[in-house]
Amino acid sequence: MGVDVSVIIVSYHCRDEVLACLASLQAATTDCRYETIVLDNASDDGTVEAIGAEFPWAHVIASPTNLGFARAVNDAAQHAEGEYILLLNPDTIVLDGAIEELVRFARMHPEHTCYGGRTLDAEGNLDPRSAWGAPTVWSMATFGLGLTRLAKGSRWFDSESIPGWQRDTARVVDIVTGCFLLMRHDDWETFGGFDPTYFVYGEDADLGLRIRAAGGTSVIDPDAIIVHTVGASSNHQSDKMQLVMQGRATVIRHHWHGWRRRFGIGALQSAAGVRAIGGRLVHRPFGPPGPEARVWGDVWRTRRTWRRGFTAAPASQRS
Repeated sequence: MGVDVSVIIVSYHCRDEVLACLASLQAATTDCRYETIVLDNASDDGTVEAIGAEFPWAHVIASPTNLGFARAVNDAAQHAEGEYILLLNPDTIVLDGAIEELVRFARMHPEHTCYGGRTLDAEGNLDPRSAWGAPTVWSMATFGLGLTRLAKGSRWFDSESIPGWQRDTARVVDIVTGCFLLMRHDDWETFGGFDPTYFVYGEDADLGLRIRAAGGTSVIDPDAIIVHTVGASSNHQSDKMQLVMQGRATVIRHHWHGWRRRFGIGALQSAAGVRAIGGRLVHRPFGPPGPEARVWGDVWRTRRTWRRGFTAAPASQRS
């Protein structure tokens, strides 16, 4: 019998999280035929050995170097045999029937190209980051001025977060987050998977925008639910935020042109400056800047690097 879904997990220095993820996957997924492919990005914490000992049914690929997220997913997908490909973050816990439900939904709604579910945080509250709206000139302006932070969840000033929607109804979205993303295997190959230019962050936004540009749609199934604790592979917040900004800059450079591209990159740089200065002003009467202000200060100081975006991977390294 064939494989319904190939579950792809990319791990990097997150041994305990990926073991918990695999345990939840095994316990919660009983009514569909699945295979699991874990590509480890050169972790030195015993991840590969631990998976082999505790979950011998998982196919583990140990990369000798850190390929980044996009390339690692693409490499793992080359080994997939399922009708569908499901990307699952290592810092997630699969709830009962979540994967079966997402596959069922995809089969019932084949008119869509990409499918996602609903994510909860570790306390069981809604984590709205399973889906995003596409960046616009307006959303980049509000981000650059710091209004997305001051008016978080505002329909007018935080539009990319799709405020007012609790992810409790099926809805077409621009971007499905790569922590829980399903596509038909054939569609994944048609779109070439992730663009390997993206080392980490931004690859799912790029895919969603390419799907939309080709006339396809992405959709959220509210009944496919996982827990996403967020950030198991990103231990250093300054480094993480610089990569996030680099990913956003790459999306802008790939999908915007002319004055819109210049505006978008300028808005990103403005966002870093506003947050760095604001953090210092808030903390000045009370002592040295807090952790968040220091993070944005680091992001501002490295702006000449991340504003260029990720550079293209050499042809020999592309999946």
